[in-house]
Amino acid sequence: MNMKYGVIIPARNEEAYIGMSVLSLKRQVLKPLVIVVIDDSSSDRTALIAEKMGALVVKLKRKSKVSATGTPYLAYVINKGLEIVEKLPLNYVMISGGDCLYPKDYTYSLINKMRKENVVIAS
Repeated sequence: MNMKYGVIIPARNEEAYIGMSVLSLKRQVLKPLVIVVIDDSSSDRTALIAEKMGALVVKLKRKSKVSATGTPYLAYVINKGLEIVEKLPLNYVMISGGDCLYPKDYTYSLINKMRKENVVIAS
């Protein structure tokens, strides 16, 4: 069954939530092959916490203090994560927020439904 997936988390100043978010992904029934946190110039401990939780962290540096959320820059941040995971033997890539918590069977159910309905992309 081809159900290998990776997770990309664009994050900026998610210190309060990133640890719980990564943990909820690591506790999935179907575990991700990799969790990549793209740290978008955080001024807090987002990157450190994500690394301690076992995520691969890519740090971006920019001067703007404006969040990428809702801007075209967010695509750039996500693409930095895609550059990492495209080299891995994955069947699926999940984009998650830095403050998302998932039930333990979330990714298993989602991927099963996508496979059953022959869906290759979901939003």
